[in-house]
Amino acid sequence: MFKDARRLSRQTLLITVGLAVLATVMGPTVGAAAAEPSASAKTHSSKKTGCDVVKPRLDGYEAGRVSTELLTVPSNPNCTTIAVRNIKDPGNPGDHCATFLIQFPQSDGEAIYTDPVTACSRGPHGPVTILATNVPDGTDYRVIYDIDYLIQGLKFWILH
Repeated sequence: MFKDARRLSRQTLLITVGLAVLATVMGPTVGAAAAEPSASAKTHSSKKTGCDVVKPRLDGYEAGRVSTELLTVPSNPNCTTIAVRNIKDPGNPGDHCATFLIQFPQSDGEAIYTDPVTACSRGPHGPVTILATNVPDGTDYRVIYDIDYLIQGLKFWILH
């Protein structure tokens, strides 16, 4: 799914396996990898930012990080960034923050990652946090977030 240079401790490995089993039971919310963006991802345009808004499906878990399905930056001259907004954990209504980064898969099988960014945003009109700038149209990427607690299951919007 994505690479993490840290070595896994036995406890982390057990948690990872446990979450993988949980993901299998939960189904498509955090399930098998999809090579194409989901038809169920909802897209609309944000008049305020000029960017398209996507509500992504979560697609994988590894070493304390959750990744979205593979997304592609649309052709949109009004938006050259990838950002997040409207962060929430339905299981913990007070949680509106997370640390995000972006993975840009490369044709050689490696990946490039942005630096982690902490973002907090409540509601659809909350602040937008930019994760990457000057991103060319047609670029494939995944948004990744660090989990803060074992059962955290964030939902968020991506603006690109």
